[in-house]
Amino acid sequence: MQDEHMLNYFVKNNILKPIIDAFVANGNRYNLLNSAVLELFEYIRKENDLKLLLKHLVDSYWGQLVKFEHLVSIHSLKVKYEQCVDNGGTNGAVVMDLRRRIDERAVEREEEERYFNED
Repeated sequence: MQDEHMLNYFVKNNILKPIIDAFVANGNRYNLLNSAVLELFEYIRKENDLKLLLKHLVDSYWGQLVKFEHLVSIHSLKVKYEQCVDNGGTNGAVVMDLRRRIDERAVEREEEERYFNED
């Protein structure tokens, strides 16, 4: 998937637009669509060869995605974008904030596990 021509095609033809539109229309519902799009964002964020797609995603759609910034995947996507724009160097406060959000989600997962393990 790290073909530069294909990435340019994605950017030029706005291939991500229907995906972003569906994600935004889905709202805060936690369902398969939400999970699939967040997984796509995580993949784009983690892969170093997809920086063009990452920059296009944030530059073009951040106005729509900003209301989902409380989600760790969206927030970390923005952090990675800022790192790419700044050519490296992380802000310690941003890293600490991201860790805090991950820790908060861990508490939710524990509560969720307890709920499903009850009779």
